[in-house]
Amino acid sequence: MNDLSIRFIAVFEELMTSNQVKNQIDFCKKIGISPSQFTEIRNNRSQVGIKALHNLVKEFDVDANYLLKGTYSIYNISPEATESVIDYAQCETCSYKTLAERYERDIQRYEREIERLTQTIQELRSGYRGKTKSISA
Repeated sequence: MNDLSIRFIAVFEELMTSNQVKNQIDFCKKIGISPSQFTEIRNNRSQVGIKALHNLVKEFDVDANYLLKGTYSIYNISPEATESVIDYAQCETCSYKTLAERYERDIQRYEREIERLTQTIQELRSGYRGKTKSISA
């Protein structure tokens, strides 16, 4: 599998993890490809098309540099990417409102991920407690 396809699949998995897409079919609808095309890409029988990449960048604010070159982070301006070094050339083209909206989306995504992880931890703890009770009984 080429690097572009690997990153394309990585973005899909990130979007699934962050609950931005429900499943493969939802993802495919949002970027304008068929589920069978996605399967072909995932199984290394086809390449990602420019239309799918373009729609992925537009629909989910994915950083094209990440997809094409593997640089920066998956998402355009995120707190991690701008915490230590801000790319002022990129920011000059953005209004403060756009930056604020992007930060808000990042915050919401992180809050969803924290919620999901907290729930997973609680489920694991309750499962672990249930097993210790059955062992000691």
